[in-house]
Amino acid sequence: MPANDHTERRGVLHVGALAEDAGWFFREQPRPDRGIDAHVEGSTGQLPDGRLIALQIKSGTSYFDDPIDGGWRRYVDPDHVAYWLAHSLPVVLVLHDSASGRAYWQVVRSDTLRQTPTQFAIEVPDNQRFGPPMAEAFAALAEHELPGDASRADALRGRRVELDIPLIELLDRGGRMFLEAEERLGGPPGRARCA
Repeated sequence: MPANDHTERRGVLHVGALAEDAGWFFREQPRPDRGIDAHVEGSTGQLPDGRLIALQIKSGTSYFDDPIDGGWRRYVDPDHVAYWLAHSLPVVLVLHDSASGRAYWQVVRSDTLRQTPTQFAIEVPDNQRFGPPMAEAFAALAEHELPGDASRADALRGRRVELDIPLIELLDRGGRMFLEAEERLGGPPGRARCA
């Protein structure tokens, strides 16, 4: 395995452990990925609750080579930025310092990106540590409540309405919908089925 693959792999595993410490379920994406390394899902109690965030994880000391006052600047190619901005989930860039084991994050949105002549720049603040301190900010992000994110929240609401229209029309025409649910006490979660 090339050294940089080993560094990236260790970074993904370490970020996964930090996410779990913060109370978020971590699910690595199968390789090869196209700019999203993992998803994290919020929890209510000890159960996943459907609040999802996509993570792009960059691991290694070279990702910290461009320090700025209060953090680091990363340059990203336009193809990655286009993919992230079009993603159906909020996307977070995570920089993992393989020397210290610390990780830092920044949400990827049009207001956190600055276009340069050939790339985009994004600044990752040193006060946004990835781990337990991020839990409240991630909860707001997963609910699409952060400032400047109204367009994504509106788009998601619009998609939900679009998905519900066929069911609404079916019910309006006198059609019926049945919901079957099964719950197992003391065992693995049950299943639900709509008919």
